[in-house]
Amino acid sequence: MKTLKLIGMAFMAMTLSLSVSSCDDEDDDNNSSSQVETSEDGIVVGEKKLVEVKEIEDDGSSHTSTINYDSEGRLSSIVRKSLDNTSRLSTYEWGNGTITEHRTEYGETSTSTYTLSGNLVTKSEGDRMIENYTYNKSNRVATYEWKEITTYSDDYSEYITYTWDGDKLINYIVHRTDNSTSSHRIFSFSYSGKTCNGYFPIDDWVGLETLHPELFGYRTNQLPDSMTIEQDGGYVETSVYSYTFDDDGYVTSRTEVYTWSIGSYSDSDEETYVYYYTWE
Repeated sequence: MKTLKLIGMAFMAMTLSLSVSSCDDEDDDNNSSSQVETSEDGIVVGEKKLVEVKEIEDDGSSHTSTINYDSEGRLSSIVRKSLDNTSRLSTYEWGNGTITEHRTEYGETSTSTYTLSGNLVTKSEGDRMIENYTYNKSNRVATYEWKEITTYSDDYSEYITYTWDGDKLINYIVHRTDNSTSSHRIFSFSYSGKTCNGYFPIDDWVGLETLHPELFGYRTNQLPDSMTIEQDGGYVETSVYSYTFDDDGYVTSRTEVYTWSIGSYSDSDEETYVYYYTWE
């Protein structure tokens, strides 16, 4: 079973240059970044919107997210359905400097409130967790802190640091503390110059962070070739990616081939996951 490898990616807190360039295999750092047009809410306008994401796992199971926007191009709702027809609904209310998310699953509803400053999310507070984001444009360093409110552990928190090269996320490290026990995971990415129009939804999870990444500072058109995760105990996970595009250069699919190893022991089987993206 694939580990949730991109946990924390949905909360990347780093101000990237908002990039638009054609999808090809040539990397030009001098031309890869240009400011795109945004609304008063900080939302990118004049581009296609991601309206559906479908994931097909190695065992054939699937998960589909259908996405809706309001007349101003802001996320209004997400309906997520699994193969067993289980449905989850998230709706979004946009206010003055806040975005409120209402999520309904298995008949229970939870609420999260995002606080914005300068069109960037600086805090998210929910029923059981608090997230804080800190941005530093000058040296492209960012921090993200997460404190879970739970009866299982009074001392669970995460602290994430990021390293960027231009618009490319090179790696990030997740530092965790649970009941005074510390651990860390290192997520590293490799590139060969592939880019796309619009942006690439890095995270597997479909949410506000995926659909309006400009509000979290990680909107990017860079397409990684692979990701490697290293963690304590010699455990290593590797994902290799390939992509397809539509006629306008937007990513229409991402295929992920996943393997793992512990020390000298490697998993003999590859797992394949395919993500399909529909833009309008």
